[in-house]
Amino acid sequence: MGSPVVVKAGRPSDRSTHSVVRARAMLESRSCAEAARSLIQVARTITAGDEENVLLLMELGYEAHRRAPRCADVADACAHIAIFLASHSAHRRAAMFALLARRTRSEAGDRFGEMSALRLAARVFRSADRLDRVLDCADAMDRLMNPECSPVLFASCLRAKGVLMREVGRPDAAIDHLDRARAILDPLPGPLARRTLALTLVSAGRTSWETGAYQAARRRFRSAATILSMVDQVGADEAHRMSQTMPGSPLAPSETLVDSDFGHPTWPDRRAAGVSTAVRTWNPRHLDEHLDVPLRPA
Repeated sequence: MGSPVVVKAGRPSDRSTHSVVRARAMLESRSCAEAARSLIQVARTITAGDEENVLLLMELGYEAHRRAPRCADVADACAHIAIFLASHSAHRRAAMFALLARRTRSEAGDRFGEMSALRLAARVFRSADRLDRVLDCADAMDRLMNPECSPVLFASCLRAKGVLMREVGRPDAAIDHLDRARAILDPLPGPLARRTLALTLVSAGRTSWETGAYQAARRRFRSAATILSMVDQVGADEAHRMSQTMPGSPLAPSETLVDSDFGHPTWPDRRAAGVSTAVRTWNPRHLDEHLDVPLRPA
């Protein structure tokens, strides 16, 4: 794994370097969970220009997964590394770590954790315009979930896939998925279920609007506004404004009524610089296997 990292006092990256040193020491002592927690701190604090530590972050994360393929902390570390890399457009490496997180959750039998990792992978692939892989992630999520397991989460996945169908030019399939989600959510109480129902109606309304079905879209926006008025007044106001849009006019973007996790993601904006060529060309064994094979059960 290379020579030890030397901490140089006074550098802006001291905190990241200290965490990298600790992570390496924990890995060498086979304390993979402790190493993973240190790697999470690195991913949260590192800057893209700290090339040495960015490379070590990836190497140590990959090694932690190899040594502890069922550790929840390792899965969290892989997810944080994926987000860091995605925030600097290093999409292939980000996707690899998101899929490593998915595999770790799957090996541990953690269905909800695997779902979360697949959603992250889908966001990374979406930001790289790999819609084929986003669909793979969505299909893998479908295989994992059923309404009895978690109705709200299952409906959220149907909604996310419906939005994706709209993005790839299949509005009929989009409405089908969104209507299935709505049918599951309609009878459910509680603020989370009601808000998810409202967001599903907004997504369906947007789909109808884009196909010229303005009256159907307005009905959905108004229904969403009514539901949101009990749980989110800001969202209710935005849904109401959408229902007042003139036919033929584009719908105004909304910061509150976000379409889905599969849409264009907004990654953390703490670090303006991009990652280096060295980071983009880091090439662990089996990188293409992680990225390009079908997403069968891990």
